[in-house]
Amino acid sequence: MKEIQSKTTSIHELLSNAKFGIDFYQREYRWEGSHVSKLVEDLLETFMKSYKPEDVRENVTEYEIYFIGTIILSDVHSNSSKMIVDGQQRITSLTLLLIALQHQQSITSTQKATIQNLIFSEKFGSKSYNLDVPDRTACMDSLFRGATFDDSETTGSVANILARYQDIQDELSTFELKPEILPFFIDWLLDRVFVVEITAYTDADAYTMFESMNDRGLSLTQWEMLRGYLLSKIGNIDARRKSNDIWKLRSDKLNALDRNALGSGIQAWLRSKHASSMTDYDAIGNAYNRWVREQEADLALKLPADYSRFIETDFSFYTKWYGVILQAASDPHFAAENGLKSIRYNSLTYFTLQYPALLASLEPNDSETDIYKKLRIVSAYIDCIVTRRMWSFFAINESYMRSRIFNGLVTKVRGKGVSELVAFLTSSLESYEAQFTQTNFGMHQRNAYHIRYILARITDHVELEAGQNSAFESYMARGGGDPFEIEHIWAYDFERDGNEFDHQHDFEQYRNRIGCLLLLPKSFNASFGAIPYKEKRGHYYRQNLLAQSLVEKTYDHNPRFISFIRKSGLPFRAHPEFKKNDLDARQELYRQLADQIWHPDTIYKAAES
Repeated sequence: MKEIQSKTTSIHELLSNAKFGIDFYQREYRWEGSHVSKLVEDLLETFMKSYKPEDVRENVTEYEIYFIGTIILSDVHSNSSKMIVDGQQRITSLTLLLIALQHQQSITSTQKATIQNLIFSEKFGSKSYNLDVPDRTACMDSLFRGATFDDSETTGSVANILARYQDIQDELSTFELKPEILPFFIDWLLDRVFVVEITAYTDADAYTMFESMNDRGLSLTQWEMLRGYLLSKIGNIDARRKSNDIWKLRSDKLNALDRNALGSGIQAWLRSKHASSMTDYDAIGNAYNRWVREQEADLALKLPADYSRFIETDFSFYTKWYGVILQAASDPHFAAENGLKSIRYNSLTYFTLQYPALLASLEPNDSETDIYKKLRIVSAYIDCIVTRRMWSFFAINESYMRSRIFNGLVTKVRGKGVSELVAFLTSSLESYEAQFTQTNFGMHQRNAYHIRYILARITDHVELEAGQNSAFESYMARGGGDPFEIEHIWAYDFERDGNEFDHQHDFEQYRNRIGCLLLLPKSFNASFGAIPYKEKRGHYYRQNLLAQSLVEKTYDHNPRFISFIRKSGLPFRAHPEFKKNDLDARQELYRQLADQIWHPDTIYKAAES
């Protein structure tokens, strides 16, 4: 039985008429410009320490040697290719360097070193590159022939190969290897630059070495380590290829949304469906790749088919819908078109705990209709509890809420159908600890963003009910030429506006209540914010409908608004002046608005939409 073998190998021995594949748990080609520049620079500097103008090429055998690192290969399957377990970044970069040197010596040197058989092998007139990766062949062939490659739709490894080849050319150009020196450098590169070549003869040994080389040093991401582990357990090549293709499809789609999306999606999925305690929840957050290995029995991972199912069914399903959730969170148009506005709202409160809660409600055998209903129902519930907590001055930060969401929501919604979900979450919301009973809710030093968010939601709700278009995203936007800001109806002038209060402190606390606040453009605040209410009240009529509602004529010719008031029973009225009792009335109006927007009926409406 063959064991793991290692040997010191020159670049010539490693690449001569060789053929390498990339094993399934290898990453894409990701070296950056700094990596290849450093490699080429180190090689050239080491070479020049030994080179003398009077040397002949035989003297190269006495030059200083250079070690480029360790290459781990797998010689498991009976075909002509060895699989690269670790080292494809270096082998790819060396191949690109050899192609660049081949072009340079063809132009400048009369003496030429033989390089072609290190770049590709040829059989029956067909070239096969030493790094035998089908989706890179056209790119490598264009580089070798010096032809133009159409990179208009190129992404991933191919795009990076093109960029790094240009970096290598730039580095060689900067160093200016003279034509008479170039053959010496190529000879030295091939015969005096070495790697430590380690070869494994079983899948288990190959993956063990891969993990030990990468896991502790964190040179690979957690999802790359997890992918490698799962694929190494699928013995059948065709089954492994199918699972790998599914993984790549889902990862490409997620990473197109956000470069960290795949890792966060896997974490959310495992927490949502497989964590049984907060210990599991935290372990998944710290290193989910190791957690999966330790929980094989609980995850029903025993036979190769179980690992295939874990990728092809579970991973594929939950990462797909995580992508939908993520897009709804970041794209208001997508959220609106798919009835997922509550997911967008929750993202703007930075409530990241919604992701495992939303996935927890889904099952792979759910219909698409039920999946969207579940996403609407659970996100509406989260929207309600988050805003209720804001209004009650309760914490919503992750460190405080994570155990509450996990134990009270994630574990409770698993396996429930749509009707069960509606009944459970409606009942939960009706008895929730935070309600809209707080009558003095307002702004303090740490909740200005929460106030802005609630004002934006309330203002947008009133305008939508009155038949106007949504302006919520504008109310929340921070950039632009004239962003919205929180406006105090009472200016900061105790001498003028505080005559109903004995102390300035009481006046300041009262003017910070939400009933005394509006969202208005920055330019309005700059122009009118400090003037008395009676003077600026007329200007409110040209602003959003919530501000307009302070003015009498808003109620004269606005049938949709009047209809909304009658239907809702909300205590809207104009305020010719704005005294303490006016602020109290306005505070109650806002409280009732909030109670209607985030009412338990929202859960039923989400299920019906």
